Amino acid sequence: MIDGDGDGAGPSSGAAGGPAGTHADRRIGWARAIVETAAVAIVGVVVLVYGPNLILTRLTGISRPGRVALATAWFSVFLVGLAWGLRRLQRRHLI
Repeated sequence: MIDGDGDGAGPSSGAAGGPAGTHADRRIGWARAIVETAAVAIVGVVVLVYGPNLILTRLTGISRPGRVALATAWFSVFLVGLAWGLRRLQRRHLI
């Protein structure tokens, strides 16, 4: 759409081609970035390290190969889940 100045960008486009003013709205401060990084790291370690470790050490009613298979499945499912969840949060500009 031509907006009159001939650049073809349209009346509501910013420098990046998106709606005007949204680039500055997406910025987060250092404090928020540090807190979010720490939260993601803590959740990742708990789910991806301590979860499988507890499965391997506490589920004594299951054979060792069964516990290894369960811990591997746990790790794989939650790794994909965390990656998917983080991507969704990024898409919504929450992190």
